[in-house]
Amino acid sequence: MIAIILSILMEEAQSQQQPDVEVENTNTNQSQDDVPLDIPVESEEQKSAPKEDSIACYGSALLEFKTRPVKQGQNSNSNASLEFMYGGPAKNVAEVFGRLGGKSKLYTMVGEDTLGSTMKAELGSKHKIDTQYIETDKKIATATKITVQVTDKQLRSALSMSTQEDLEDSKESPVKEIVQINDDVLQKVAYRYLYPNFKNVNDSKFIFADAIVNENSIKALIQNFGSKLFLYLGHSDNAVKLVNIFKSYFSADKKPEVLYKHIYLTLDEALLMPKLVCESVKQLKSICKEKPADFDQLLLQADEKKSLQAVTFLKNLLLVENIFVKTSANQLLVSLNEKSFLAEHNCQKKCVIAENGADEAFVAGFLKAQMEGKSTDDSVEYGMFSMISALKTEMNVNQEMSGKRVCVRVFYTLVVAVVFGGAAFVAWSVWATGRLLQSSNIDFTVATPKAVVETQVFVSSNILGVPIHPAYATADGSCACMIDDVFVNDGTNNNVDCYPLKQGKFSIFNSVYQFNQDPTFDMVSRQLVESPLMTNVNLAVLIAGVAVIVLGVVFIFMVLCCCESCCTCSYCGKGLKNKLSECMRKNQPVQYVNNVQQIPNMQQMPGQMMFKAMV
Repeated sequence: MIAIILSILMEEAQSQQQPDVEVENTNTNQSQDDVPLDIPVESEEQKSAPKEDSIACYGSALLEFKTRPVKQGQNSNSNASLEFMYGGPAKNVAEVFGRLGGKSKLYTMVGEDTLGSTMKAELGSKHKIDTQYIETDKKIATATKITVQVTDKQLRSALSMSTQEDLEDSKESPVKEIVQINDDVLQKVAYRYLYPNFKNVNDSKFIFADAIVNENSIKALIQNFGSKLFLYLGHSDNAVKLVNIFKSYFSADKKPEVLYKHIYLTLDEALLMPKLVCESVKQLKSICKEKPADFDQLLLQADEKKSLQAVTFLKNLLLVENIFVKTSANQLLVSLNEKSFLAEHNCQKKCVIAENGADEAFVAGFLKAQMEGKSTDDSVEYGMFSMISALKTEMNVNQEMSGKRVCVRVFYTLVVAVVFGGAAFVAWSVWATGRLLQSSNIDFTVATPKAVVETQVFVSSNILGVPIHPAYATADGSCACMIDDVFVNDGTNNNVDCYPLKQGKFSIFNSVYQFNQDPTFDMVSRQLVESPLMTNVNLAVLIAGVAVIVLGVVFIFMVLCCCESCCTCSYCGKGLKNKLSECMRKNQPVQYVNNVQQIPNMQQMPGQMMFKAMV
């Protein structure tokens, strides 16, 4: 089965190589769709008008199909599992932003086909995205992406390339992505589509643009919306587009300036950009001269100072106000308008980015914090938290686990409730037992011989509603005790002395008291209740019981907090807030961006980011 899938997909991959997906658009014979149009110029009144608290996401939305390999131990003839989801950077940013409580509008194109209409309907109804600006086109097919994952063994077997190593190696190699078919219809999201939507795009407070769209669209966005534009490069091939825009933007004597607000790069893209820009854009040569030595290595070194110098240089080179360079699953090199720093978040489990929208989750979190008026530092922190929440880890790399998370939360909640509830009941019952040995609480008593040197007295109370069983040791088996002027004996009506407390053993339904022989005591229960020893015991048990109940409530809250990512604790001190955040990072099964689970709201930010080497 794997062999058939591989052969079909490889043939399709070769047949679908299309010339119109080239990122460099220098052909003078452009289609009419790509010819730039004049964007309406805003009046001063329009510029000063308040903007809507929303983001416009311009770019990609596609259908993703992923196959997972046959699990070890399963029948080798069984089919690989097939996963289906909606993806694309613009769609992911719009969706996560909506989950964070914001309003997002998606500007993209889909085919006028069943897949396109279904995706448009579901993005609006299930994913909290404003889809009224999604355009359908008969000329294109809805963008799709197919990823096949197999092991090295399965690949060699499918291609009839078995080797002796296969026989010697009983374990299969890690899963690898080997075939990826991507219909880059997103290149056809033309400039003409932006033109009629100019006013709607401009009404949003922030604009997110996926650089996979065509070059003229990116140029128009930079020229008209640069002050609120967040550009997502997304792939090294898109770097060429940005360089082409720089080349066409500058006149011979124009000096470099900040062109747009934010850009998000991966490490590979960051290492590629200096070479492309410095070799192609002569107006930026003065900045290129400031390039740190061995730039290609600086971002990989642990020397934070040099890395920050490199990312600051890159920000100046790309003519952007703020730049974010993703260096690892939990680290981000940030160069803002006023400073540079390394932001990192503790990911206790092994975090792996696996095409689940983690980068886009950062962008959505960052923009949501900006929308709320947070500082840039706080916005980076919240963006990092959103990104970590979207990573796959050892705890959730298997999507089959996602359906069990609710059961796991309920289970741990019940465990904590039972443990602390039981402890609280034990403490309370022990305290109540002592209180019961007062005459006002005793309904009746019955004495029965139990052993040669012991008589057991049953005391029934209307407080607990269950018998309490204190056992009293007497001189011999025929004697009885007197409890608060109520004589209990063996039927001979002979009063028998009882003896002072030796020790107490407490349990839920039993409180066992033993007494040393001492004939001077004949009213044991009154002595027991009124003695300083018993008063202290009762008080201590009462305090302990209340403490256990309080701790139980706190720990139940913490379990719910860790599982649900709430951890607000705004009324608590910083210490407890940090402890809850640490608990969350250690125990929470983090979420898929494409899953229906919620990412925490703005007021639920954990505050556990570390900013290093501020300069």
